[in-house]
Amino acid sequence: MFNREELQQLYRYGFSLCANQDDAYDLLQGALERLLKHAPRDDHNLSYCRTAMRNLYIDQCRRQAIVPFQSIEGEELLADINESSLEDLVIQQKTLEELWPLFDTNDREILFLWAVLGHTAKEIASETGTTRNTVLSRIHRIRQKVAKADTASQQLSNMEGSAS
Repeated sequence: MFNREELQQLYRYGFSLCANQDDAYDLLQGALERLLKHAPRDDHNLSYCRTAMRNLYIDQCRRQAIVPFQSIEGEELLADINESSLEDLVIQQKTLEELWPLFDTNDREILFLWAVLGHTAKEIASETGTTRNTVLSRIHRIRQKVAKADTASQQLSNMEGSAS
């Protein structure tokens, strides 16, 4: 059904949702069980499995009453964002490790689908069931968090350099 690389990709997606190894394995197992019971046998099984993982995660969070929702006010405020500028954003592993705690579940999911899988904003919107403007808004906020953290990191480096 899935090769090793696809299973690793699904695991990484689960980890991007819950930020915990054990929970990511549980999400993957639950999604594979659903896939075996309910999904038609076709080429969309990888997408079906990611959707099942996201739904399982949301259900789990609702049961625990810890779903991190953020209000998105005025999606029309994002008229100046274009997709070509998103390609300019490159996050290195060390930077990502430092920034990961700043991102909520929605941001991590968008980041995974965009940066790891290379989906466009339109594809992400389709897969997550949101509008393209909402996806662009989240990516814009991710970029702002990265820029803010980068500025703080540079200021800290400058202070350390001048103290020497």
